[in-house]
Amino acid sequence: GKFYANDDKDDEISPEQVNDILIPESATGDIYSCGRQGAPIGTQGSFDLVDKDNFQKICTINWSSPYSGGSYLSASDVNNNYRVGIPAVRANGPVGFVDISVEEL
Repeated sequence: GKFYANDDKDDEISPEQVNDILIPESATGDIYSCGRQGAPIGTQGSFDLVDKDNFQKICTINWSSPYSGGSYLSASDVNNNYRVGIPAVRANGPVGFVDISVEEL
């Protein structure tokens, strides 16, 4: 798969550029990913959420959206100082757009 910017699948960005995405406190942000055109393998991956103020890792967001079969979205290695809300995703088909909530405890 690939990451892309601004909801434009032709504007591919590197994983390093994903690492540079900052989401201000009390705001929203977008991270886009999809499979590659003509490659019937779907997409899967992960990225870390990090609190930029104290450099604490909040969690790792994991997903899999295979070409066929079940999809999932999860948070792992969640820091006890945060609450992470992961919505349910469709078991079959693409993960789609989801809202992940993060709350500092």
